[in-house]
Amino acid sequence: MKIGEPLNETLENSGFNQFLSRPFEGLSSDFQQETGYSYQELVENMETIKAKDFTTTIAFTSTDYNTVTWAAGNISYQDGLVTPEIATSNTGNMTARTYIYYDPQASKVALNVTTDASVATQGERLLLAIAVPDTVTTKKAEVQTFGATGMYIGNLSVEHLTAGTIRSKAITLDVAAGTGDSYIAAGKTDFTNTQSGFILGIDDSDSDKAKFYIGDSTKYLNWDGSALVLQGVIKDGSGTTLIDATGLVGSETFNSDMKYLTGSDLDVTGDHQWAEMGFDYTFTLTRATPYFFFGNVGYSCSGSDDDLTARIKVGSNTYYPNSSGWEQANYKPDATTTNHSFTFMYLITIPSGTDVTVDLEVAGITGDETISVTKANTPRTFLGYIKLGK
Repeated sequence: MKIGEPLNETLENSGFNQFLSRPFEGLSSDFQQETGYSYQELVENMETIKAKDFTTTIAFTSTDYNTVTWAAGNISYQDGLVTPEIATSNTGNMTARTYIYYDPQASKVALNVTTDASVATQGERLLLAIAVPDTVTTKKAEVQTFGATGMYIGNLSVEHLTAGTIRSKAITLDVAAGTGDSYIAAGKTDFTNTQSGFILGIDDSDSDKAKFYIGDSTKYLNWDGSALVLQGVIKDGSGTTLIDATGLVGSETFNSDMKYLTGSDLDVTGDHQWAEMGFDYTFTLTRATPYFFFGNVGYSCSGSDDDLTARIKVGSNTYYPNSSGWEQANYKPDATTTNHSFTFMYLITIPSGTDVTVDLEVAGITGDETISVTKANTPRTFLGYIKLGK
């Protein structure tokens, strides 16, 4: 070899020809293919295609059923060389499987498309993606990428998939009776509270019931297919505990009570001269609670035009229905003066507090006649309640 004379042999593994030019930057000659692959050969020689070590920042996107687009980006070869920025473009409206490739001899700033696999894999060309149109116009074309992002596959069947992040519009679990549970889970492998984590799905061993279990063996929330089961506490937005293991916090069990007056009859004289009956129910509540009060006042009077009224007193100065009692009901007896009564009922919210007393008071409302409230005799006087809230 003399200085100034052309080199007649290829410099192996250098990427240079005998004229010291690099027709395919970044790919050494032992990787070059003189002829391209058919599609079947492409499938069979996929590892060889991948051996053309490169990466690219070009992102592919399936935009509709017959079009795939790509964003601008570069191709980086294993030896460190990088192409100029390749322009964004698309496949156009595809009618058949389309191969998207880079051919530095055709253009260093654009990708090419062909429907012939052998064309896309000849010589120095890099196959970047394969796109396949869908026959359903509402779906999107499939695109498989090599060294790039944006792969879209319409139907993929795998035994096991490992991925960092999966983003999907819908995930449908395959359910077939007798073939085992179908679920999405982390930490748990069955619909129990033995393991810590969560599991959501279909329990094959329990008539394919839909279930959701979250938590561990001490604190958990379960939907077991027929009931919601809680072990732990429920709090409101301010952090106040509403439900714990005993039920509603700060509450008692739903209950009721009723008392009869006993002893001698009580005489009530004068207009609105209130007399307490002495029932003296006492409540200690952590929150205002509704109660339904009901009762009966039995009485006799000294004249046929006497009226009687009553009211329920809560605490020291709250009255139901008001401080004047049930005047609007006009409990005037008939011509006889004995064995009269009237019943009453009222929904009352008892405020929170300690030892809040509730009693029944009665009074005459027509003057100075004497009205005698019966206790042990008939009709008897009583007061009762039903607790409506916890």
